[in-house]
Amino acid sequence: RLQGDWSSDVCSSDLADPNLKLGRFTAKSEAHDHEYWAFVPEDYNPDFEYSLLVWLHPPGDTMEAALLKAWQTHCEEWGIVLLAPKAKNLAGWTPDEGEFVKDLTEQFQQQYRIDKTRTVLHTHGGTGMFAFGLTFKNRGLYRALVGSATSLPGPPPDNEPESRQQFHLTSADGDPLHRLVLMTAKTLRDQKFPVVHTILSGRGGQYPSGAVLLEMAIWIDSLDRM
Repeated sequence: RLQGDWSSDVCSSDLADPNLKLGRFTAKSEAHDHEYWAFVPEDYNPDFEYSLLVWLHPPGDTMEAALLKAWQTHCEEWGIVLLAPKAKNLAGWTPDEGEFVKDLTEQFQQQYRIDKTRTVLHTHGGTGMFAFGLTFKNRGLYRALVGSATSLPGPPPDNEPESRQQFHLTSADGDPLHRLVLMTAKTLRDQKFPVVHTILSGRGGQYPSGAVLLEMAIWIDSLDRM
């Protein structure tokens, strides 16, 4: 949700900083010697607050083309900045790379007008340990996690109402991981974390599409009102 009212009048903040990158671009974090790519809507307007969706790719595949195709329209319609750090080794994330992801997230929060209550981690597949660990370690930074075919590897820490976090999980009843995602949703709810769990029928472990992605985008957009 872009916050504010569009006007035909030109305001002093109508144009973004000309040094800000828009559209799809790739870059490198010199501080951490890691690459990343991102998508910022071409009509980015600093008069409005954007959601920040931080994508943690699964082992063996950054899913760049597929993810951009899946999310570009939703980013443009719902005011979402998509940020995609890359693991040093494509085979998977290591615990010490959490600092890189955290620093890059904070960098984008400073460079673009981001609503901190709508800063979200997103992952698919076998990155659960890294994604959930990073979420719980940085409760003030990541307000939610959107996980597809991703399960919690162990018991979560205690819920902290003053650092409210929420979870949106998706799994398919035809996926061997489905049972683990069901257990993840139950475990989180038992700890009083708000959880949405969307169950797809007759699918394997593919990345979601269509109405499910729209549901995710709307959910992200509503986080500041939950």
